Amino acid sequence: MSLSTIVTERGELTAHIARPADDGPWPGVIVIHDAGGMSQDLRNQADWMASEGYLAIAPDLFAWGWRLRCLLAAARDLNAGNGRAFDDIDTVRAWLTDQPDCTGRIGVIGFCIGGGFALALARDPAISATSVNYGVIGREDAYDDSFLAGACPIVASYGGKDRSNKGTAERLERALTRLGVAHDVKEYPDAEHGFLNDHKGAGDHVPLVFAVMARFTGGADYHDPSARDARRRIVAFSTTFSSRKLHLDTEGPAREPTATLRLCQTKSSGGVAAIRAAAKALSFARSWKPATAVARRSAPAARPVVATSAVPDIVATSSSGATISDQPTGR
Repeated sequence: MSLSTIVTERGELTAHIARPADDGPWPGVIVIHDAGGMSQDLRNQADWMASEGYLAIAPDLFAWGWRLRCLLAAARDLNAGNGRAFDDIDTVRAWLTDQPDCTGRIGVIGFCIGGGFALALARDPAISATSVNYGVIGREDAYDDSFLAGACPIVASYGGKDRSNKGTAERLERALTRLGVAHDVKEYPDAEHGFLNDHKGAGDHVPLVFAVMARFTGGADYHDPSARDARRRIVAFSTTFSSRKLHLDTEGPAREPTATLRLCQTKSSGGVAAIRAAAKALSFARSWKPATAVARRSAPAARPVVATSAVPDIVATSSSGATISDQPTGR
């Protein structure tokens, strides 16, 4: 396990990398954090994925600035369907794809706002499967055929006590069934928002924004029975569709490009108002309405990566100009 720094055109991106104990190549998985950003819980999630046979990387999408500012920016990117957060995730995907010990098939697992990104990325042809955990896209038609058409297999888990996701599991289940997309969607009646993230058990300092969010979601505590079952389903679902987890070899309908709608965005300035805005953004308030249509992010072209040394001491450059260093960092 190592903490690495990815240097992109916009700055440094910290990421935790976890490798399986057995010999590769392995499928890759991008682990996208919740509203708290990089944490010990996030590292634990990546380590769990590595123990299941994935080359896992957990980027800190908030590494470029103040946490609340980054959180608000990430929420805006999620609603717009493009932006820095998507660019950073794509840089990570390119790094994983080009690793000699990766099969080239990449999956995504996300929590909270990361679950929203996992759902949005399900339509990216470069992604093989996604695990959506209490994440939702903040638009009324997010579960219509036009939005989810062409999605990869999805395993999704929601808490029945999560007010911000009331009815989301049922809507997603209906849409994926209607579209014929392979899926496993389950709502846990005794679980709250964030039930898979054991921040207290990991010894994390819980950010103030979590306390504010709890007012909108109805709570955000870890729930072990639900978490255990969700983890079992995530692993079983991936295995069902591959000879080795997310390395999908099944035949299916071509995944056609789709369109993303830009959403009206909530604006605020500093202090309590900003925290409330972040909490509302992360609960994906139903009052947001779709506005101008924008072209969907096209599948990125293959990015050649030249490694100058063997893992774990990797320094690489991609055609996008990103420099990737797998050296330990004190951060």
